[in-house]
Amino acid sequence: MQTGNQDASAQTKTSPRKRVKYVRRLDQVEQLTPEQRDRLGPVASRYVFRANDYYLGLIDWDNPDDPIRQLIIPREEELAEWGTLDASNEEAVTVAHGVQHKYTDTVLLLCNEVCGAYCRYCFRKRLFMDDNDEVTNDV
Repeated sequence: MQTGNQDASAQTKTSPRKRVKYVRRLDQVEQLTPEQRDRLGPVASRYVFRANDYYLGLIDWDNPDDPIRQLIIPREEELAEWGTLDASNEEAVTVAHGVQHKYTDTVLLLCNEVCGAYCRYCFRKRLFMDDNDEVTNDV
C-alpha cells in the first residue's frame, strides 16, 4: 500500500528538474519594449546585466517603480558621471590579487565574479566589468 507521500516522492524522481535560465542580454527580456532596450543598451554595455527567469518572473511589469525591476534592470541613471566605482576604497586594502585585508582579523577573498543577478546599486559592480583584474580565480 502506498501513501500519498510516497506517490509524490516517486513523481519527483521521474519529473524533469526545472533549470534556472540566465538572461544576459536585454533583447532576451521580452517585457521590455524595443524603445526601452535601445535606451538601456548603453548601460548594459558598460555595466554587466545578468538576471534569471526567477527574478524576472517576480517583476510587476505594469509598474515602472517595481522594486525588483529597479534592482536588476539597467537604469539610465547609472551612466551619470559622479562618484567612483571604488566607493569604499577597496584598492587601498587590496594586499594581493583577489585578497583584501580591511580589518585586523579578517581577510576577504574575491574569488568569484558571478552573481545570480547583478544588482544595479552594487558597490562592487566594477568587479564584473570586462577589464577587471581584481578577482582571482585560482585560489
